[in-house]
Amino acid sequence: MVQGTISIIIPAHNAADTLVRCLGAVTHQDDEDYEVIVIDDGSTDATAAIIGKFDVLGLRNDDQRGPAISRNRGADAAKGAYLVFTDADCVPPVHWLKDIRKWLEVAPVVAGTYLPAPWQGPLGRFANLDWYLYWFRFIPAETDSFSMGNVAFHRDVYFDRDRLEEHFFHRLAAAEDTIVAMTIAERHRILSTKQLWVLHCHREKLSQYITKHITTGYSRTLLSLAFPQRKVFAARDIRLSFVFSQLLSTTLLAFAVLSAPFFGPWPILWAIAFYTLTQASSLMVIARAEPSIRFVAMSYGLFFVRNLAWIAGMAKALFYVAQAPPELEAAARWRAHRDHDRGESIIAPQTENSTPDKNLEVFTDSVH
Repeated sequence: MVQGTISIIIPAHNAADTLVRCLGAVTHQDDEDYEVIVIDDGSTDATAAIIGKFDVLGLRNDDQRGPAISRNRGADAAKGAYLVFTDADCVPPVHWLKDIRKWLEVAPVVAGTYLPAPWQGPLGRFANLDWYLYWFRFIPAETDSFSMGNVAFHRDVYFDRDRLEEHFFHRLAAAEDTIVAMTIAERHRILSTKQLWVLHCHREKLSQYITKHITTGYSRTLLSLAFPQRKVFAARDIRLSFVFSQLLSTTLLAFAVLSAPFFGPWPILWAIAFYTLTQASSLMVIARAEPSIRFVAMSYGLFFVRNLAWIAGMAKALFYVAQAPPELEAAARWRAHRDHDRGESIIAPQTENSTPDKNLEVFTDSVH
């Protein structure tokens, strides 16, 4: 178990609905050596007042800068030997930091998962299960991706990278954490484990769910176009076959419905059958977690809504990329810099410091 101060860093923008639970949990950890830093990212609600009620270091951006810049501002102010990140809509268990200390003895970066918050309504619980279905379940034990809502670093590892994420997505809370992970994975090992978890609160309005997935489709498409080798051909954090089957089945069903006046009902029936087959494995996971016919039926319909939102986000990204945005230039500069560093490392003489650290071998089963 590693020793030393842990800095918990939390960005918050208009987070009054969830921040009290979050700070109540992080300020009552079963650990003695940690600090909490909350960055108020230009909030216009009661976020600042809530931060003032807790024994935390509060920083404030005068205007909204986005989670990437806010997290880095918190990291720059942190005093800890280890940096831990969560979000204002997450609630960690009391043993969270002690679990993190065990894992940071194994690897320089450890990423955890999300569990549904049991007090949420049906849409909130579904949204969290859905996140598992299309992302968390495909992340391998040794990974190049994580969510910044539940991840921990040795301090020097977090700063041993380019801050590429600050050049993407403007102020959106999108896939900026995927960029952080990608840049760190160039030099350091990242472990992912389901044993390290936090409860996660999703927004519970359908409009917010749709907006989130438009953003997901937009951000993932933009990343795929900016980093095709890493996020398409060698993607390790998402199963492209799963995504493509979702998009195909939804597109066929939507087309069948729209063309019904010309082709009749049979294309719709075939499209529904294909769509249902595509959702079968996900629905079984949903049924085990929420054994309710009503909840499963709701999920069946929401998968279609989610997929349409992804398609809308993809279209938005393609339109944006056609304008030669600065994100593509930033990605090209990063790739050139990375390739230059790799070239230097190939011709540099091997030293004692260049040998792998055998203490960082993966043995996830031994950490509990």
